[in-house]
Amino acid sequence: MARIAGVNIPTQKRVVIALQYIHGIGP
Repeated sequence: MARIAGVNIPTQKRVVIALQYIHGIGP
């Protein structure tokens, strides 16, 4: 789901979710 540069890490996943939330494209 949260794949950054082909890396799927729970920590980065939370970061992505946070960014999406800030951008208003999150759940």
